[in-house]
Amino acid sequence: MDVWSDNSAPFARQVPFLDENPFFDAEAIGLTRDLETGPEDFSALPVVKVPLVSLRSAQPEVNSQEVELLSSFDFQVMPPIDVVRVEGVLVIREGNHRAVAALQTGIENVRVRILECKHARGGQCMSLAQDESPADALRRVIKRLVRRWLRRFDRMATQLAAYFTQSIASRSTAQLKKILKDAGWTVEFKMTAAMRDVVDAAVHANVQLIKSIPQQYLGQVEQIVMQSVQAGRDLEYVSDELQGRLGVTKRRAALIARDQNNKVSAAISRARQIEIGIEQAVWVHSGAGKEPRPSHVKAGRDRVRYNVRDGWLDPHEGRNILPGELISCRCVGRAVVPGFS
Repeated sequence: MDVWSDNSAPFARQVPFLDENPFFDAEAIGLTRDLETGPEDFSALPVVKVPLVSLRSAQPEVNSQEVELLSSFDFQVMPPIDVVRVEGVLVIREGNHRAVAALQTGIENVRVRILECKHARGGQCMSLAQDESPADALRRVIKRLVRRWLRRFDRMATQLAAYFTQSIASRSTAQLKKILKDAGWTVEFKMTAAMRDVVDAAVHANVQLIKSIPQQYLGQVEQIVMQSVQAGRDLEYVSDELQGRLGVTKRRAALIARDQNNKVSAAISRARQIEIGIEQAVWVHSGAGKEPRPSHVKAGRDRVRYNVRDGWLDPHEGRNILPGELISCRCVGRAVVPGFS
């Protein structure tokens, strides 16, 4: 844990004792709204001293207990405060609590690292450290953009995964209800604890898969751009390479979506069948794949029955599996209703 960080101080995860931040300036919010910065942006910058009263902040409140704790430390051993200079205004990016502690201690000048920013409103923080090369600056900007898009995917991933899983659950339940209705049974399904476990597990798995797509793709984007710069290639090369990688990423995303649809459908159908006492199902081969697994084709042709809880022993895999469990498997299981199937 970093005792100096605004985000991970000793009291940050407890009920906060919030006080007004004396450095807060509403204008600072507008100045820094579109800026994306991280620790690596400041690490190579020189440390200088500036008057404490010259600093502004976009953070309206601070934790009073954290400020009190920091006031007991020697300010000479504390990390410098990271600030950005936007349109002539010094805005704190990391170190609000240190700044308030310094103010309460009576310190007039504080050690800071200043990132000079241009085109702040609606743009990016584009600055060069004194010893930073254009290639290093480009790499830093790319990493900043990657962080921005990864955060957006992180926010979206859980909602998208939940929607995806719930949609599959609704379709799977409706299909099973139709099978039972055709057999003369009327069943009202509810979200039981077992079903909730299946859905939650599916959501978690899909969140991780959704997040893996931008992580892989954006890493490739950085590699293509930097290799192009180092080799002196033009924008056409970069564009062509990105289009090619984008096609690969789209195909991977489509494979993940199709595969997860099959896996989640199988898991939910199995949970529902077990709940209502269905013990057996018939393996049905889909026939939709370009390269069908011979063992699955034979199982479908022979109308192999398997135990819903245990699955079917696939001779090729050497273990029990369920329809749709293996990657790209589109097979399904047709429930065996006693007395009707």
